[in-house]
Amino acid sequence: MGLNVPEKRAHFLENPGNEAADYDVWVIRASPNSEGQVWRCIGVYHLNGSENGGNHHVYLDALDKDGNAIPLPPEIPTPWMVGWTWLDKGGDHLMTPMEKQLPEPPGNIAITSWGQIIDAWMLHPGNTVPSDVVKDLHFGHPDEEPGNTRGHHSMYCLWQLQVIDGTEPPTEPPFPERVVSLQAYDESGILVRTGALTLYGDSAGPIEIVGTN
Repeated sequence: MGLNVPEKRAHFLENPGNEAADYDVWVIRASPNSEGQVWRCIGVYHLNGSENGGNHHVYLDALDKDGNAIPLPPEIPTPWMVGWTWLDKGGDHLMTPMEKQLPEPPGNIAITSWGQIIDAWMLHPGNTVPSDVVKDLHFGHPDEEPGNTRGHHSMYCLWQLQVIDGTEPPTEPPFPERVVSLQAYDESGILVRTGALTLYGDSAGPIEIVGTN
């Protein structure tokens, strides 16, 4: 993995955003707790071929409210954790420790199967601070260049612990919402694209979506 982690941290502190939207990735923003604290995802990035080197991982990183890297073992006795699951997994979510030292990001998740469409979020000790959820991380993207071929794509996700002063606009929609996950497969059964459709309103009836390419 050839990603320059300090460079990416500085970039997203200055220019926060989801730079992997073209790769089906999206973010659900969490509401802060009563003290205004929230783990905000400030950056998502799809590694280029030279950075990725044929890997198929989600690389995980986090900063404190001052923009410094979170402490790692042995500086602290217990590492910070990232919770994660995938579409149709069922059961409890998994946890990955944030414990690796530079030049690696603190944590990573290996994507191991075509149907593994991953959601990931920060876990605060005691689960007292809500976290943005990064959704639909997977490796089923087309061939691009050496190091990034179908089944060999990786993403970098960066969260920051923030304290909101109450002036941030509401993140909840004005009406109830339903999020429908969409998937498309090619003739051989390989996942080629995912997405999501968010429906607003008070209808709870069934939905049928039909499409062709």
